[in-house]
Amino acid sequence: MKATIFFHPEVFVNIPIHEMIQAQREYFLSGATRDIETRRQALLKLLDAVQSREKDIEKALFSDLRKSAQETYFCETGILLG
Repeated sequence: MKATIFFHPEVFVNIPIHEMIQAQREYFLSGATRDIETRRQALLKLLDAVQSREKDIEKALFSDLRKSAQETYFCETGILLG
């Protein structure tokens, strides 16, 4: 199983949650996440995803939880981007 599928949420749009969880569990148990470079690349992809979708995250948190842009930054995205 390739690591890249775990960094592209659109791949899982039509997959039942239990299948997604099982796929992620199998990937983790394969040992693929033990390599330092794999972890580093995953974190860089996470950083890129948050940076490129920061406004979408802000809008979603306001819509769902009524969090202000400042609260979203300080409590959610800023932790990663800081």
